[in-house]
Amino acid sequence: MIELFFLGTGASIPSNERGHTTIALRHTGEIFLLDCGEGTQRAMVIAGLSMMKVSKILLTHFHADHYAGLIPLVQSLSLLGRRAKLEVYGPKGIKEMAKHLKPLIGDTGYELEFKEARKVDGGNYIISSIRTSHGIPACAYSFEEKTHPLFLEDKAKKLGVFGLDRKQLQEGKSVKIGNRTIRPKDVLGGKKEGKKVVYSGDTAPLKSMAKFAKGADILIHEPTFGDDKEKEAKEYKHSTARQAAGIAKAAGAKRLILTHISPRYKKAEELEKQAKEVFEDSEISKDLMTVTI
Repeated sequence: MIELFFLGTGASIPSNERGHTTIALRHTGEIFLLDCGEGTQRAMVIAGLSMMKVSKILLTHFHADHYAGLIPLVQSLSLLGRRAKLEVYGPKGIKEMAKHLKPLIGDTGYELEFKEARKVDGGNYIISSIRTSHGIPACAYSFEEKTHPLFLEDKAKKLGVFGLDRKQLQEGKSVKIGNRTIRPKDVLGGKKEGKKVVYSGDTAPLKSMAKFAKGADILIHEPTFGDDKEKEAKEYKHSTARQAAGIAKAAGAKRLILTHISPRYKKAEELEKQAKEVFEDSEISKDLMTVTI
């Protein structure tokens, strides 16, 4: 199961309705942040998400509305006594960026590693990335579950298997609960196709994005502009709602969620309407909206 928490859904300047862009993806006890805009910590508290369970932060690019929440989050984790490693991924230039950020962050008390976006095999999931087009180095991310055995819920509950023990068992590892050793075959059976979520970040519309998002259960794509600002979208290398919907349609995605909404659109429903004219299963995100697949 993949859970998505839209912690901030606005672009450029926050408003009463929308904070800066951040999405939390929760999977088998781990939390992954897709971008980390200003206000991320407070939104996590309101959403009931533990900052300590964030294992990876996936930054799409280095415009402040997408990463300004990183320094305070990293410092808060230090104050909370974190000892587990935290990985921060980003496009080309992230290591140079890290040289400037680390003096501001100070000593964390835990390992903080900055890495250029690449393929990550997490055991039961794969994170992939591609370059996008936004005027500065930028990338998009795909989070895809591997095909995995079905959890036999009744058996798992009877044996007291919950939380991270499930992840260990799905990875083929035995776990010990009390005095009893639980083996994968005790709680697993059959096969289940993994789910796929793709997040565009800020980008001009790209054919490569449709290929990257092929068959996605959810494509999260920016529509910073509507039909009325198509010229500006091209100039600033953003997408319109209609263009984002075209990508979803070409990808054969099951669902399109539009985020990174400009404060110029007081009624974002007009963007949703434009997208739906191209791809029916389109919707506008809202702050603190949750989606489960």
